[in-house]
Amino acid sequence: MSQALIFKQIAEIESGKKTQTRRVVKEGEAYTTKDIHGFISHLKYPKATDFGIWEVVTPSVRTKWKRGETSAMLPGRGKKGVGFVRITSIRLERLNDISEQDALAEGITEIGMQLYQYSKLSDTRFTAKDCYKMLWENINGVGSWEKNPLVWVIGFEYIGHEKG
Repeated sequence: MSQALIFKQIAEIESGKKTQTRRVVKEGEAYTTKDIHGFISHLKYPKATDFGIWEVVTPSVRTKWKRGETSAMLPGRGKKGVGFVRITSIRLERLNDISEQDALAEGITEIGMQLYQYSKLSDTRFTAKDCYKMLWENINGVGSWEKNPLVWVIGFEYIGHEKG
């Protein structure tokens, strides 16, 4: 089983509105890929965008997240798990490269609706990416978006309260 993932948007995951998460790449983390013959690569260290990642490992070379494995959902650090997700994809990209479609997959629809209502009162219009930027800074601190870190983009599907 992959390392647990901490989420603030549990309801969005359970409803299927959130199917992706981004995590800042930490120093020393590495990854492997799998080729078309099923062979796993040597460890690679994140430097730029990459797709088709099979597994993310910690600096001590322990599996952190692996495609196809389940991961417990935690509503906060040290809190009890509230369900499970299955990791369906992993890739690397710069935070600011998020697409509109991926911003929606991050589960920003509720926040986006609130911002849309606000924007009707002014001439300001917010895209899904704008809303995600606000969510990111709410979670990670003011100015964290401008740092544009390299992030793991983890795709997942909610599988319920049983490991599956």
